[in-house]
Amino acid sequence: MPNMDVRVNDSFLEENEPILILVGNAVLEGALKTPGITDFDIREALEALIQTYRALQSGLYYEAMPQNPYAAAIHESVQDRVADLRKRETEATKLATTISDAKVLGILVFLQRLEYANNIGRKRSRAFLDFLTRFYVPPALAPEAAPEPDAPRVIL
Repeated sequence: MPNMDVRVNDSFLEENEPILILVGNAVLEGALKTPGITDFDIREALEALIQTYRALQSGLYYEAMPQNPYAAAIHESVQDRVADLRKRETEATKLATTISDAKVLGILVFLQRLEYANNIGRKRSRAFLDFLTRFYVPPALAPEAAPEPDAPRVIL
């Protein structure tokens, strides 16, 4: 497992659950926008994002953009979503954002660990993508909420 120096525990995930939901959903949406994407494309995108946020933590602005266009789509989706969240938070509170680069890095490392745990190792595998789909159902793919039929009424 890469990035073992980044500590991600249960309390970190509980405190940053909204960021986890947002970033996980951005990964899924970026992946679903691109037909033919595989788990290894997602892995490459997460690795590039982690490099970017490690650099930001050290004070450097270096964006590690993947060469793979599938991974680049995911990278762009996540970066846009994080930037949008920071902007909305700043506008709403009129204060500096509380979403630090360290928090985003921790979330990305957690998602990377999930990818390693759910990737079955086959070149065209989409097991991790299926795993994400179970937790983050994009609105376009969400089934319509069908009204439940009334229970039969028996009068005695």
